[in-house]
Amino acid sequence: MYKKILLFAFSVLILLPSLSFSEIKAHFDLAQFRYNDKQAHIELNYLIPVYGLEFITAGDSLQAQVKVEVEVLKDSVRIKSDAWRLAKSVLDSGMVDSGLNMLDKIDFLFEPGFYSIILSVDDLNNDKNSFTGRRDFQIVPFLKQKTVLSSIVLASIIKKNNAGSPGTHKFIKQGFEITPKPSGIFTFEAPMLFYYTEVYNLNSLKGNQYKTQCRVLDINEQPLGAVKPRQQIKQIVEASVEVGAINISVLPTGLYALEISVLDEQDTFVASSSKRFKVFNPEVEQSVQTLFDNIEAAVAASSFAFMTEKELDDDWAITGYIATQDEQKAYADLETIDEKREYLYQFWAERDPSVMTMDNEYREVYMQKIRYANEHYRCFIRAGWKTDRGRVYILYGLPDDVERFPNNPNTYSYEIWRYDDVEGGVEFVFADIQEYGDFMQLHSTKRGEPSNHNWQQHILR
Repeated sequence: MYKKILLFAFSVLILLPSLSFSEIKAHFDLAQFRYNDKQAHIELNYLIPVYGLEFITAGDSLQAQVKVEVEVLKDSVRIKSDAWRLAKSVLDSGMVDSGLNMLDKIDFLFEPGFYSIILSVDDLNNDKNSFTGRRDFQIVPFLKQKTVLSSIVLASIIKKNNAGSPGTHKFIKQGFEITPKPSGIFTFEAPMLFYYTEVYNLNSLKGNQYKTQCRVLDINEQPLGAVKPRQQIKQIVEASVEVGAINISVLPTGLYALEISVLDEQDTFVASSSKRFKVFNPEVEQSVQTLFDNIEAAVAASSFAFMTEKELDDDWAITGYIATQDEQKAYADLETIDEKREYLYQFWAERDPSVMTMDNEYREVYMQKIRYANEHYRCFIRAGWKTDRGRVYILYGLPDDVERFPNNPNTYSYEIWRYDDVEGGVEFVFADIQEYGDFMQLHSTKRGEPSNHNWQQHILR
């Protein structure tokens, strides 16, 4: 199998093509719970930090507004979509950096199968400010014949909901108020990691009691001695809720997993659920290690684990504008689907600008640009990202100025794009010579791009 060394992201210098990152950095997470024999209850928790939004004056306050859109795919076919608006008001600009967030939750009921959820956030006060993220996941039935656990929800705080108190009603579950942490990132400034999970079909166990065990694992799935396992002995019921907290202040910066297990009266392992989280803690010295020692486990937890070979090849095809010749040759030499999954995972991981977030912002921005190109630059004969205008947009972003010259008896339709901040100002000229809506690049003043100073001759009929 193809292997290559993946260096720790803090110590690697990678020369990347210019991609303009949006200011919005939304976080979202999925959790799966039992609903009935045929459906699972899916919770999508998402958080939008307000510091990435543009505020405008609204009366005596400042207000930010966003449009949130969710699209659900099953087996790559869209089955549901919805959109709504959220707003946040502050009294003055000094409150924008005070940790304010938009925190919300969406609920779904799904039957077993393979799904994708795409979350998009658009700043309504700045049309160039947006975010798009995707999660691929599988729903499996909660069978009655054996004990199983739900997903684990990580939270910044969990407390009992007092009777009659409305609390944050969207986040009340089984008598607990949960403030979810969709980012999965915990810092030394707020070192308590709270967790919530549910255990089903406990009455399938023999005896009167069972034991739960909560452990923190490192990236190699080994228990950490620095965090003592938390164990509880309980009486058997049909289903139970497991809620608790651990102090991560002793952990160095890195990637970890929280594992919650159920054991029977004889201490025999029965079932478990795990959830990854990240710690940012400069107060504790970090050992020399890579976050990606266990590459197989990392790939298995990524979206690439759910892709068919054709989907992997399609995903690789869109990297043509940023992959080096050596990388393109290396992928072409791969023979198995597992090799392709691993290679794609490492290709994008090397370009991740921040290992201190659960998401790969570089890939998210790139995929967002692919989708935009497909929507705005597609033509009769090819997808938008494959067109010349799509390529230029993906690499350099939206132009600062566009001059459009429509079709007339003397010339074909053509456009002139201008970028003010690229090499002190550059131009791109595109023309629809074949009249298929496919505007081909005729000329550019940017270094390294094809140029033709006689391009005006080519637009004449």
